[in-house]
Amino acid sequence: MALGLTARQSEVLYWIAQGKTNIEIGIILDASARTIAKHIERIFQRLGIENRASAMVLATDILRPVDRRSVAKKKLKRLRPRKPRPVSGCLPVIRRIG
Repeated sequence: MALGLTARQSEVLYWIAQGKTNIEIGIILDASARTIAKHIERIFQRLGIENRASAMVLATDILRPVDRRSVAKKKLKRLRPRKPRPVSGCLPVIRRIG
């Protein structure tokens, strides 16, 4: 994960973001509530946060899906062919009709 967490800490953070208690997370991950509390303690230290609410906000910001349309527009913009620029010092040729 981009936050420098272990895989297990990332799982715990995900379940915190889902609003689960330590006991519920322990049941889901097959660990004791005390083990989950230690994981949470280390998560808070690594992320520099002090409470579950901060962890929930941080996790939901990271886990929020990206708007794929805006990403696609940026990619298309880069792929569009650019108009050729006139070489400096050269003037376009103008033809007279008639």
